[in-house]
Amino acid sequence: MSTPKQIAANRTNACKSTGPTTAAGKQAVSVNALRHGLTGRTVVIPSDDLDHYKTHVKAITSSLNPESPEEIQLASLIADDYWRLQRVKSIEDGIFALQYAENETLANQPQANATLNAAKAYLDHSKELERLTLYESRIQRNIKSATARLEKLQSDRRAARAKALEQAALLTRLARSNKTTYAPPEETNGFDFSPSEIDRAIQLQQARHLPKPQARAA
Repeated sequence: MSTPKQIAANRTNACKSTGPTTAAGKQAVSVNALRHGLTGRTVVIPSDDLDHYKTHVKAITSSLNPESPEEIQLASLIADDYWRLQRVKSIEDGIFALQYAENETLANQPQANATLNAAKAYLDHSKELERLTLYESRIQRNIKSATARLEKLQSDRRAARAKALEQAALLTRLARSNKTTYAPPEETNGFDFSPSEIDRAIQLQQARHLPKPQARAA
């Protein structure tokens, strides 16, 4: 176990660290950030447009309609993973674009040139491209798993809310039949219902118990 003196020394040294200063060191850090951006340890990397990222996250999370803190957390994870999927495609496109830039084009045979460059890009970067495919599959599995969990949470929440509303409506009907007033608490089993919402639930309950119309004889 480290002594208090060693801990203090480590903290002092950490404060003095300013990161890599050489071009090679900075390049290594940028590659690490890119790798972390795919595997999940870092979502936004220096080359990303932060405003674009925020707009992306807001659009995805809003479309998922999360309400509880856990639902919001899952929606945010899904949005981040979709952002990573975009990065996978961007990196893949960059590999092929770099290959095209490094090779002389065949002006008279553009289709042949494209085919040759694509083949060479795969041969030169096969490990990187295969790794991207693995990252993409992993991210897609994460999205599928998080989406399933979110849908289950939302389904359970809606069922619990419907049951709580049904109980509030029954208690209100009972109070009215006894010519008293039922004032539901601000939250019923964790849900907040407006008076108009309770009235609509009462109307639905009464409609379910109305006698069904008899079919006319021919």
